[in-house]
Amino acid sequence: MLSLSLNAHATKNYSTLHQKIELRFQSKLEPIALDAAWINATTFKIGTTQQSENHDKFATYVCESINSHGLYHPELTVRIINLPRLMATGRQEILAEKNCNKLTPPVDH
Repeated sequence: MLSLSLNAHATKNYSTLHQKIELRFQSKLEPIALDAAWINATTFKIGTTQQSENHDKFATYVCESINSHGLYHPELTVRIINLPRLMATGRQEILAEKNCNKLTPPVDH
């Protein structure tokens, strides 16, 4: 699992929202994600395969999902990594990275 492979900081409980988001991307609700973990309060890593969907588009989707849960931070970053490579070599290959603060937050009406 990514949460076991990233580092000692993985899966630390930062907030209930962090936990909820992490569990969603670890579940079968998000089939592109093989695993997911917060490595700190503002960086969310998701492991997928090289052959998965458009990685940049998926990173944007993850940011939008995080925002829809109500989690905002000016330094919030999503990194999509090649999980099979991490597991095989111990090296992280970043397939996409998105700064979520570049997205416009939803407006309450």
